[in-house]
Amino acid sequence: MTTLTERLTLYERLARLDRPIGILLLLWPTL
Repeated sequence: MTTLTERLTLYERLARLDRPIGILLLLWPTL
């Protein structure tokens, strides 16, 4: 459970640091 929470926090941090870039990279395959 700790690993999952840590990964989620890392993704949130990356998204917050670079919202446009992070979101685009994460949603690119879906688009």
